[in-house]
Amino acid sequence: MMSPLFVSHGSPMIVLDDTAAREHLQQLGRSRARPRAMLVASAHWQHADPLVGNASTPETLHDFGGFDPRLFEMQYPAPGDPGLANHVAELLENADWRSGTVSRGLDHGVWTPLMLMYPEADIPVVPLAVPMNADARGAWQLGRALAELKNENVLVLGSGAFTHNLGEVFRRDPGDANAPGWVTEFVNWMRDRLNAGDVDALLDYRNLAPHAHGNHPTEEHLLPLFIAMGAAGDDFRVEELHEGDVLRRLHQAPGQRDHCALVGHPRPTALGVVTGVGLVTGASGRAVLGSTGDVVGLHGRAGLHLDLVDVRDALHGLEVEALVVDRLILVDRRAVGQV
Repeated sequence: MMSPLFVSHGSPMIVLDDTAAREHLQQLGRSRARPRAMLVASAHWQHADPLVGNASTPETLHDFGGFDPRLFEMQYPAPGDPGLANHVAELLENADWRSGTVSRGLDHGVWTPLMLMYPEADIPVVPLAVPMNADARGAWQLGRALAELKNENVLVLGSGAFTHNLGEVFRRDPGDANAPGWVTEFVNWMRDRLNAGDVDALLDYRNLAPHAHGNHPTEEHLLPLFIAMGAAGDDFRVEELHEGDVLRRLHQAPGQRDHCALVGHPRPTALGVVTGVGLVTGASGRAVLGSTGDVVGLHGRAGLHLDLVDVRDALHGLEVEALVVDRLILVDRRAVGQV
């Protein structure tokens, strides 16, 4: 059986910087059984419905700006798997989700961790959209609809962040390496509930966890965790693999083989996403816009980062007014026009 995973993907710089998180992702790929394919739910692809990417050769999306120029030259040329995409969409529709397949590339929430885990890029990758209106329970139920994939040697990978509030990170002293109390209290609460297998409490973390809204002003970066939990099965326990980076393994009760591994980091690593349509300039200085149902956001210490449902359609003309307030991008769709 193939164990689902949740990975805190952090900044795109994780593929270049010599950090413990980078090393652990590399080791994670080497130590795990090889899947026949991977279904990846990234926080950086949100849509009204859980759409499934069916491109046979998905492009590498550089959905960020202001980072090291080397990042924009990187490619992750993994093949897609249209057959698996159709199968996933059918599983979701059978569970009363409105799904379907679309051509979709691999955003950095997909390719940056996979570049470290599986650098050969020879395992088919299928992206899965995180439903923008889902809460933790909805994401968990979505994952449950995908639980049979673990028996088909398909890795269900949730890519997000265990904590996610760059706004607070930007306001902190960059020389302070200690995680603030509101982060450690949230992480410890989540760790305790995961260790206890307390699904009900975890699914109600928004109300029960200390500083839940401070660590996740919006939920999109934690929802992939609940998708992975659902895909792992009903009962699980947590085995901590690396204390520093909160690298942990989630698996079913003793005597059962299914499990879900979690990779997290106790410090905030990203900024909350702003719902709306479109986004503003990336590294090229060119306006990049999305379509209805997109979620836009800001990510990374060095520059702007946009989240798109479909970058292809983004270049074909929407007029957008954007206002940057305290590093948050507020976007308003006005009219159809030429970018």
